[in-house]
Amino acid sequence: LGEYVRIAQMLKAKGDRISLKAAAVAYDRAYSLAPDQTDICSERKAVLDALAIERHGMLFRYIPAGSFLMGSDQGAEAEAPPHRVYTDEYWLAETPISWAAFCAALEWPEPPTLEKSDFKDETKLFSVYNANKIRLQYCEDETTKAIGWHAHEPESIWERDGKQVQGSEIFGRPPRTNPDSPYRYGQKPMVAISLEDVNRLSRKLSTANNWYGLPSEAEWEKAARGGLINAPFPWGAAPAENRCDMDRVGTFSIAPS
Repeated sequence: LGEYVRIAQMLKAKGDRISLKAAAVAYDRAYSLAPDQTDICSERKAVLDALAIERHGMLFRYIPAGSFLMGSDQGAEAEAPPHRVYTDEYWLAETPISWAAFCAALEWPEPPTLEKSDFKDETKLFSVYNANKIRLQYCEDETTKAIGWHAHEPESIWERDGKQVQGSEIFGRPPRTNPDSPYRYGQKPMVAISLEDVNRLSRKLSTANNWYGLPSEAEWEKAARGGLINAPFPWGAAPAENRCDMDRVGTFSIAPS
């Protein structure tokens, strides 16, 4: 432990970006051995904060190169046994992408876009127009809950006011904390994203030197563990409502990222 800390401090003192990346690797090792030591936590955090980058309105956190224990003996059968996996360095968005950031990156009309005339590209008119109906139920900053699960089955037939209507007609505007405030879509995760949408965003953002896309399963698990070993969550053993979005199926709502 002491050797990892010594190496990390020496590299951090150099101050250049390559040395900071190497320091992050050493601090990760030290932190995994002693996650309760406040000095190691604070020094590691300072290095990782210095390596974070902001692109396209999103903050990306640096994940150092190195190996970690992937999988678990306590979860699903497919997760066993825990095994060592190595990943190169990468950056992961600090939060899921919001609807506003997604539209800005793709140069789409600002949400909510429920007017077909806003889309000049006929090839994506149907999918975007209808997916936006779902997003409007969940993604607005002050929306408290979706109107109902009927919105997820637009082709189904339901009865309303003594008449039969399609699910696509039971959307409307969801309730909000402050009905008179402007509509904003920058705090909650975007929903109803197809693989085609993901690939479209990847092609739009990627360059010859920087590739954007979904993390692999290993990359996601490594980042989600937060540097801890054999811990199911980066804050410890149990889920907590103040740290993650949980138990919201009954309320049809999404918490801010």
